Amino acid sequence: SGISGAARHTHTHTNREQHRHTTGAEKAMRKLSVLCLHGYSMTGALLQQSMRRTCERLSHLARFRFVDGPHTVEPSPHLPLELPEGTRPLGWWRPERQDDRSWHFHGVDDSLALLSQAEASEVEAHGHGVDVVLGFSQGSALAHLATALRQHRPSASPLPSLRGAVFVGGFPFAPASPAFAEASLHLSMPTLHVAGSRDKIVRPETSARLLQLCAEDNRTYHEHQGGHVVHSGSASLAVYEDWFARQHVGASGQLAQ
Repeated sequence: SGISGAARHTHTHTNREQHRHTTGAEKAMRKLSVLCLHGYSMTGALLQQSMRRTCERLSHLARFRFVDGPHTVEPSPHLPLELPEGTRPLGWWRPERQDDRSWHFHGVDDSLALLSQAEASEVEAHGHGVDVVLGFSQGSALAHLATALRQHRPSASPLPSLRGAVFVGGFPFAPASPAFAEASLHLSMPTLHVAGSRDKIVRPETSARLLQLCAEDNRTYHEHQGGHVVHSGSASLAVYEDWFARQHVGASGQLAQ
């Protein structure tokens, strides 16, 4: 996590050169399947729009699927892009603050079921399930829960093929209810954590709580100079490309077809 943007960029450029000179066997290696989960009061299409540059940069490594949360929620003024007029703001659950200041999340089971449906659609369309889950804001908390279930209670995991997670403007899944003990346990699979130094919605110190749950030797942290957005500046894109290239190469045994 201490690697500078310049060093990351140099490393990433080397990766790009390697990808340009791939062998026939490597070209046959399939792309990573990435499931993208939007933030509160957004939609999958809005997240896709805000990640356009990121998806283009990673198109040689990954394929991105964007899905909508199952619940209509209150509009939020803190979106990276404006919702088109007439579009319902969506979420993965409806948060409610209790009298004791704890949180209750209404509708989590619906979202886990939706992830299972997305997994089934991916298998049907491409013959394999989701490799990486990417969550922005509230979506990162759902991504955290899905990752924790995959590692600690596979029988209940909606994403049984999952092998890595990206948390952007993220925070841990930690309501008083519904309580999932798995969400408080450490994660060992590769994770990428992206925070904005100017993020006033999910501050970097909040994102750090999720970072601390992840294995130190298998996590990457990147802090950009922006706010509550999926940042697509050159340094951020280089970090994404480096991380996804490592997951792609590291999975060559499982991903080759």
